[in-house]
Amino acid sequence: VREVAVELEQVIWSLSPKHDRLEDLVRHIYQYAEEFFADTPGSCRFGPMADIPSDIKLRPEPRNALFRSFKEAVANILKHAQASTAEIDVRYEDGAIEIRVADNGRGFDPAATPSSTDRNGLPNMHERMTSIGGTCSIHSGPDGTTVVLRWEGNGG
Repeated sequence: VREVAVELEQVIWSLSPKHDRLEDLVRHIYQYAEEFFADTPGSCRFGPMADIPSDIKLRPEPRNALFRSFKEAVANILKHAQASTAEIDVRYEDGAIEIRVADNGRGFDPAATPSSTDRNGLPNMHERMTSIGGTCSIHSGPDGTTVVLRWEGNGG
């Protein structure tokens, strides 16, 4: 019940017009990650907020897809990576939003990931990003994994 309540709260947040700026999304991402890693043995570092424009607005659909894909990426760090450090950085350049989530965990082979019903997080990230015209790329090796979520929505 608690997980459903948290998920509902996140959906409501992403649909609210009072959170329609990129700056709001980045603050929400950083705050979520800080709370998510708070009671874990891992640490989390964040990219600078100073580089995020304050006047870029986002529609609810991309805001929701970006946040939920990000949320899946950080959940995978705790579930699978055995990482001690996560780095989260959000950038906006030339009309494109890029969310980079990297860890120093054990890595995995994305091509060999089982497709059983209990492991649909990676396909979900790809589907969410594709649904808004964005991309999700995953690079992984023995030194960790980096997930890059990119959306070229020109702020709209």
